[in-house]
Amino acid sequence: MKKQNLIMIILVLLMFLLAGCLEKNVTEGNKKMIGLTIIESTSKLEDLTDLPNLDGIPINGFIISDEYSEISFLGDVLFDFKYEYSYLEGDIISPDSICAFINGNYYQSIQTTTPIFVYAIYKTIDNTYELILKNEITNITGGSYHLGVSEEVIIKTYNYVLTYGISINKTNVPLENVIREFNSKNQLIRSTAISSDLLEITTLDNTEYVIVEEKVLDVNDKETVKRTLITRESTKNYITVKLLDADNKIKSAQTKILFP
Repeated sequence: MKKQNLIMIILVLLMFLLAGCLEKNVTEGNKKMIGLTIIESTSKLEDLTDLPNLDGIPINGFIISDEYSEISFLGDVLFDFKYEYSYLEGDIISPDSICAFINGNYYQSIQTTTPIFVYAIYKTIDNTYELILKNEITNITGGSYHLGVSEEVIIKTYNYVLTYGISINKTNVPLENVIREFNSKNQLIRSTAISSDLLEITTLDNTEYVIVEEKVLDVNDKETVKRTLITRESTKNYITVKLLDADNKIKSAQTKILFP
């Protein structure tokens, strides 16, 4: 059953992706979607229109540039996003057809029941912004919830297409993340806790390898530990872990590990 569900999810996402950049008749519009924000809150925001800017809006998501060529991720609670720009076979690659595809995962602690609201962010031809509620998720069954949206509009003869697919997942509660350094004799020589502001760590001169320990609390309130080995020869020299903030929201921390 799980395998069938996975196949259905993949098919749905492919449908959104393949539909995003095919040639079709698109009506002239006065606004285009430039991103989205996910907000965990006990109450939803009302739709906001005619905003001169997005200052003060709690954005945990992404904003894409006017020409859909660059993307900026905002906030700390989005993980594992994949961004593609006119990559799919069959795209119409021309100056008047601009396509962007965004897929990603959002994580919420299994002990958190706060509703999740998904808002689309629009920019109008008058250079004002709108924040419009797209989805309200109050009950996640089976550990995950999947949604996909594709929108396109012609503004000033340009055909803008933005397609996104998001998986909202329940995950174990992060407890502690520690970088442990070992020398050539396999002796522990230093331990460093990972925090959201620890962007990189330079190991001690005699550090031969590090083990990153991610401790979590599962659905049965049992502590488990995941360990990742990083050596001087590793092609991947960074680690991305999940953190739990004071509001029980899951945030990301990516730390680069540098060997002197």
